[in-house]
Amino acid sequence: MKNILEKIRNDAVKYETSGINKEDIKIGDIDVRYFEIEADIDKIKWGYWYVPFGYIYTIDKCLILFCLNKHKDLAFDVIKNFQDDLFSQDCIDYVYNKISDNMQKMFDIIPIPKMGSNYTLVYAISDKSGLHLSKKQNTSVKFDENTNYDCICMKVDKTNLFYGTVIDNNVVSIAAWGGRPDDEIKVIGVETHEDYRNRGYAVSNVVAMAEYMLNAGKIVIYDTNKNNIASQKTAMAAGLSEAAKIQRFWFEKNK
Repeated sequence: MKNILEKIRNDAVKYETSGINKEDIKIGDIDVRYFEIEADIDKIKWGYWYVPFGYIYTIDKCLILFCLNKHKDLAFDVIKNFQDDLFSQDCIDYVYNKISDNMQKMFDIIPIPKMGSNYTLVYAISDKSGLHLSKKQNTSVKFDENTNYDCICMKVDKTNLFYGTVIDNNVVSIAAWGGRPDDEIKVIGVETHEDYRNRGYAVSNVVAMAEYMLNAGKIVIYDTNKNNIASQKTAMAAGLSEAAKIQRFWFEKNK
């Protein structure tokens, strides 16, 4: 698992922080890697959301911290005071209370606390021996851009490989990888039509998708919202283990 965690951290640094590693310190029993992100107004104007503060905490107590330099001291203070509770509502409220006025004055952006309250859980697997292959059903079928079945559970980008459950010529549940084609880490997402849930289809498709990616030498990760208990159960039932949590503090343009 140690190798997986380091690769997850490296992936997070590459695609999550958009910052420069400025300092590595120890706070309590947490190894902190601090990345400074720039106060770039052009980035804030791009899209609808902006994250000036956040962290990724892996299960081996290593925390990737990213924030504006202006908030560095606050960030270290947060870790000292909430090191056993970095994902609690009290911690989230504390950070928003400390940085919201500053963000509005600097960039005219306002917080979206409801998004900040829904941190992300990351599950991972790198060895097929841990995969629950017995959960794979014979209704799970591998598809590609030539798939002709109707997919009733969600829109599918058919340029991406995916596995789906076919019932009466309809794809009722799918698991697909998303992200960057050449990356060593592959992210699996899953969706099942509400009329076909609680039948093991999602788990079956996640297992099939993960098996395919693991056979290709990839590390498989699965992200889900902390409030999505069903999705968390799907990941664990497929054989994936919790590897990290991601907390972002979201802001949007002041309308």
